[in-house]
Amino acid sequence: MAYYLVYAMASANSFEEEDRQAGESFAAAAREAKVCRIVYLGGLGAGDRLSAHLRSRQEVGRIFRESGVTTIEFRTSIIVGLGSVSFDIVSALVEKLPVMTTPKWVKTRNSTDSH
Repeated sequence: MAYYLVYAMASANSFEEEDRQAGESFAAAAREAKVCRIVYLGGLGAGDRLSAHLRSRQEVGRIFRESGVTTIEFRTSIIVGLGSVSFDIVSALVEKLPVMTTPKWVKTRNSTDSH
């Protein structure tokens, strides 16, 4: 089993192209090594209105699913853990804001319900 937790968001060049190349290289190496399963931590969302980084996550997931290696794809929102930037942001918001609403443009579903 091989876990893929690599993202190129901080790339100086096109992170989408770097994500694609890294995904293709990983999939090829997994096939060559006869890996039985790839476990991929992707991102939520579907459809045409995704951000560039979520489109890139979806593309890497597709590359793995089409690689011939069984793939388990977990689609998550942000991962919040002590020491992460996400944790620091959420902590600062909780300390400073008694209530917070999301803007109207926030429409990403966080369930598998397709209705």
